[in-house]
Order: sequence, then C-alpha cells, then structure tokens
Amino acid sequence: MQLFDNPLKLVIMDVDGVLLDLVRCLRKVFEATATGLDLDMEPLKQYLDKLDTDPTILSPDIVVDAERIWPRMDLEAAIRFAWKFQEQRRKIPFPPFDHSVGTLQKLRALRVPMALCTMNDRPTLTHQLEAAGIKTEWFRAMSTWECGFCKPDPRVLDTIFSAVPVSRRHAVYIGDRFGDLETARGGHVRFMAVLSGGLSRQAFLDQGILDSHILEHFGEFPERIRL
Repeated sequence: MQLFDNPLKLVIMDVDGVLLDLVRCLRKVFEATATGLDLDMEPLKQYLDKLDTDPTILSPDIVVDAERIWPRMDLEAAIRFAWKFQEQRRKIPFPPFDHSVGTLQKLRALRVPMALCTMNDRPTLTHQLEAAGIKTEWFRAMSTWECGFCKPDPRVLDTIFSAVPVSRRHAVYIGDRFGDLETARGGHVRFMAVLSGGLSRQAFLDQGILDSHILEHFGEFPERIRL
C-alpha cells in the first residue's frame, strides 16, 4: 500500500477540523465557557470576529487562546478556562463531518493502522467520538493532552510511534491547522492538509505544502492511496 510512491503503514489524524466540524460549534463553546466563568465577553467577541476572517490565529492549545483573549489572565486561570472549555465540549459535542465515519471504515477495510493526535483530554475525546459514532478501538494509538506535550511540539507523536513502531517515513499526518503542520515537520512525518478546518488552500501553499497534498476534506484521502 502506497501514498505518493512511498509505503503507507500508519495514518495519523487530528480530530477537530478533520473528523469533527470544529467551525460550526467553536463560537458556541467559547461563549458558554466564558459565561460559565463570568469573564468579560467583549475581548472574546473581538477574538471570535477576528477568527472568522483569519482562522490561522486559533492555537492548538486553548490555554494559549485564553491568554491571548484576556492578556491579564494568569496561567492558572487560563488552565481553568481550558478545562471548562473541555467540559462545555462534552455538553455541546462537535458533530462529525458527513464523510468521517465512512472514510474511517474504508481505511479499516484496507487494514491501515490509524492513530489520533489531539489536544483534547482523553475523557472529552472519548465522549466526542462516541457522540459522533466513531469507536475508540478503531485507533491503534491516541496522543491526547495527557501526553505532557502540546502541539506543535513533535514529542506529541512519540506516544503514537511507541504504540505503532513503524518508520516515520511510512506514516502520514492529516491536519487542518499550522500547528499540525509544524508537528508533522518537527516529527519528520509526511503531512497532508484538509481545508475543512477553515484555512484556505493558499494558506497551506504559502507554507510550502504541495497542491497534491491538500484535500478539500478527509473523505478524499482514500482516493490517494495506491494498493
């Protein structure tokens, strides 16, 4: 099995923006989190309005986003915001894209090992996947917030390659954000971008990603595999 003339032995994917529709629910979850913590809503509104026009500003780590939105917020409060954000996600699950379950089933039929790399904590991830009709046992490994590192630190991938000992040259990382791209590059893993997280094709082209490595959505990925 090959991808762009190289063996394919592992598919790593981000969750939000790749399998789950991040864009549709993100504003609602941010607002519910801020309201629950009685935070000033005006800085959040400004941030979310800017996010609508420039999706690249969203960090892989909600702690970082909180510190950007409320510059006077200390680290302890930012971490509290991040945990509250995950709690709200369990109340307002991000829905799956129409193609998500079917595409995962295709990869399972091809017997391609799969892994997830996400900044969600494990309980939130499990809840989100179950709500989307995606089973955790489909994945050989899952790197979550508990791994101790945050994207774009490539060490978030170490958990995955410990569980699935294949050459990094024979894996591919599918993501929707620059943080995913930086993680893959730092970890010496091939990268493919999807546009379903809100970033444009040009944004990835400007980062040096080949057009052939950019997908409109994850559902197109199996078409690139050669048996």
